[in-house]
Amino acid sequence: MKVLKKYIVSIAQMENKSYSFEMEGDKEFFEHFEMEAVNNGTFFAKIELNKSETMINLAFDLKGTLSLECDRSLDFFDFPFSTKESIILKFGEHNEELADGIKLINRNTQTIDLSQEIYELISLSIPMKKLHPRYLGQDLEIENEGFIVYTTLKNDTEKIDDQVIDPRWAILKNLK
Repeated sequence: MKVLKKYIVSIAQMENKSYSFEMEGDKEFFEHFEMEAVNNGTFFAKIELNKSETMINLAFDLKGTLSLECDRSLDFFDFPFSTKESIILKFGEHNEELADGIKLINRNTQTIDLSQEIYELISLSIPMKKLHPRYLGQDLEIENEGFIVYTTLKNDTEKIDDQVIDPRWAILKNLK
């Protein structure tokens, strides 16, 4: 917990204006979270906090390198990441997550812990398929990632009609 203290921001005495914070983290930061998405890496975070009467707007700019395990070879490799996200904290009577990026926090909240938000944003920058850089470009799936290939039922039925049908099943075709 001592390592995460530097990610706690006191908002009780803040005036309604903008503030900037810079935070860094390394392996010790990632070890405090029990999820296995990220276990090692380094990051640098620039956080713009804009406080008003009704809410706090947090703009995160995160850059760094993560040590990920390749899904194919199980080798570890360095994965550079960069992400920009914003989170809105609205003041209310209780704590609740309203939607992605919008949370309700109690008006009497004295401090906010940014460590969980930073960890989640870093975790979201990890690709679904983690491949060592030596495999990139060799896999047709990776080169064409994002393209959807599909066929319609009409084309599928046409192909069936063109094929030679087994005579035992040809009788069933006449039952229509």
